[in-house]
Amino acid sequence: MAKPQPTQLNSKELKLECRYIIDDAFSEVKAICDEHIVLTQKELKKLKQLYSKDTVKLKSLTKKLKETEKSFKNKPTAVLKKRLKSTSVKLSSLSKSQSKMKKDIDHLSQELVHFKVVKRDQVAKTKALRVLKNNIAQNTVVEASVRVTAQSKVKEQPMSPVKNQLSPASGSDMVENLSGSVVEEGSLAPVLSALISEDQQHLLKDAKGKNIVLYFYPKDNTPGCTKQAIDFTSSEKQFADLDAVVIGVSRDTLKSHEKFTTKHALTHTLLSDPSELLCQAFGVIRDKNMYGKVVKGIQRSTFVIDQDGKVLKIWRGVKVPNHVDNVLESLAR
Repeated sequence: MAKPQPTQLNSKELKLECRYIIDDAFSEVKAICDEHIVLTQKELKKLKQLYSKDTVKLKSLTKKLKETEKSFKNKPTAVLKKRLKSTSVKLSSLSKSQSKMKKDIDHLSQELVHFKVVKRDQVAKTKALRVLKNNIAQNTVVEASVRVTAQSKVKEQPMSPVKNQLSPASGSDMVENLSGSVVEEGSLAPVLSALISEDQQHLLKDAKGKNIVLYFYPKDNTPGCTKQAIDFTSSEKQFADLDAVVIGVSRDTLKSHEKFTTKHALTHTLLSDPSELLCQAFGVIRDKNMYGKVVKGIQRSTFVIDQDGKVLKIWRGVKVPNHVDNVLESLAR
């Protein structure tokens, strides 16, 4: 099989791609911060309530211990001695538990402040970068800007090397999933119905006996993901003519997908994968280092699966401009 040639982008397309990378990167950072802030606040509230209850118990046990010590001093009996020992053990255990809980509360409080600062910082940086991207004129400047914004601000570490992010993966570009199997061109794709929740099974009814274009994207309503979804919807007839259905996958909830679909009049199916079973099976989850915090994210990827369940084409590290055209071209061969 001939090695696919990388897609050449002109200056205008490079500027557009730069904008998507910048906007997506900062939108994802903000979304991650929002998620962590909500989860941390809930955990903090729970810990503080528990800490407050334990403080009351600690005071009660301390008072009981003093009373028992006084009684034992006046009249030392075996019963009082046993009670004294039992109360001391409980008090010691509760004190240790509270000490650990206090450290956890302090740690979560620091994390909460950290994510709030990062989120606030993104506002100023996003404004500055939008000014920068509007002044980019030459390809070399565009490429430099992409490297600076996408790599230094949201440092990403792919799960496996990708030879050419603008072209379909070759036969050697494999990604191993958690079960130990490899998803590559020519292999059988994981069974979708076995990896999604029961309440989503009906969403696959239109895919039976069809070619499937399965694309994974990071987040609903972020600029690049929105442009990609609209592009797929705009080409609905071309995909239908090629006996293919388009299915998008992200970790967003079904409710989020409904809002996303309604807002942008999307016509293709969107699957929710909060447990990452589908993402892991296709090997699209990777670690991202965000200001010292390691978080997991979806690598934008597309898989073309034929009617027999065989993977015909794979794109990883997808760039939005011209991508849908490349997928249609692949199906038409």
